[in-house]
Amino acid sequence: MNKISYYYLELVKLIITAIILFALFGVINDAIIEGITGSSFPNPDFLQYKGSHALYILQHIACALLVFVLYKNTIQFIGFNKNKKGKKLSPKWSKTIIYSSFLIIIIYYLFLLLQ
Repeated sequence: MNKISYYYLELVKLIITAIILFALFGVINDAIIEGITGSSFPNPDFLQYKGSHALYILQHIACALLVFVLYKNTIQFIGFNKNKKGKKLSPKWSKTIIYSSFLIIIIYYLFLLLQ
């Protein structure tokens, strides 16, 4: 196959991975929010508090950062592309992104608990 075909296969792999991980995060997130507030996303009463919209968006950005770290460190080396030129993130950056993402995700739950 030519180089463009591998590009499209990698793009499909990235999109499918992101969809699966965001769906998994959404289900877990919805269950936790429903446990804390008693309502889930189809009934967005939990977004009524001041500042909760921004934290909710930041939570999903943190999930996107986790998908990025997972892709850069493992998923890019699995699959169609036999060219192993891809570089992993350094362990320092990986830990920093992962810890800050989990912190942002947990801050939103703490915000809901304190309301």
